[in-house]
Amino acid sequence: MPELTVQTAAGVARVEDKLDSLLRRLEAEKGIPIAVLQGILRRFDAKNHVPDDPAELQRRLEEQADEYLRLLARWESLFSDDPAVTEVRDAEREAIERGEFEWADQLLEEATDLDLAAASRLVAAARAKQRSAAESLVLRGETAHLALDYPAAARHCGSAHRRL
Repeated sequence: MPELTVQTAAGVARVEDKLDSLLRRLEAEKGIPIAVLQGILRRFDAKNHVPDDPAELQRRLEEQADEYLRLLARWESLFSDDPAVTEVRDAEREAIERGEFEWADQLLEEATDLDLAAASRLVAAARAKQRSAAESLVLRGETAHLALDYPAAARHCGSAHRRL
C-alpha cells in the first residue's frame, strides 16, 4: 500500500486503518478482490498519483474500482475461436485479479500478436482461394472459347479478371 505522509505514528495507524476499511468496503460492496485494489493503490503510488486528501483518494479508488468492473464486463464479452488466445486471455484475467497490471498488459500484447498472426494467415489463404477461383474461371472461359461459345468465354474471363 502507498505510504501516506502523516505527522505521528498514531496518525499513520489511523490512515492505514481508514484505507484498510475502504478496501474492505469496496471488496464487500463491489466484489473486487483486495489484491486488485492494492494493485491500484500501488499504481497510484508508482505514478505519484496518491492524493493528499483522503476523500480524493477514496473517490479515485472508487473510480478505478468501477473501471475494473467495466473491464471485467468487457472481458466476459470476448470470444476467440483460437484456444491459444483464450488461454492467454484467461492468464491475463488472472493477472488482473491479482493486481498485476503490467503482466496483464504483456499477456494482452501476446494475445494481440497471436490474433494478428492468425489474421495474416487467413488473409493469405483468402487471396490464394481468390486466385484459384480466378484460374478456374479462366479455364471455363478457355473451355467456352474452345466450344465456340464466345459470350460465355468473355463472361468467365471477365469474372476472373474482377476476382484478381
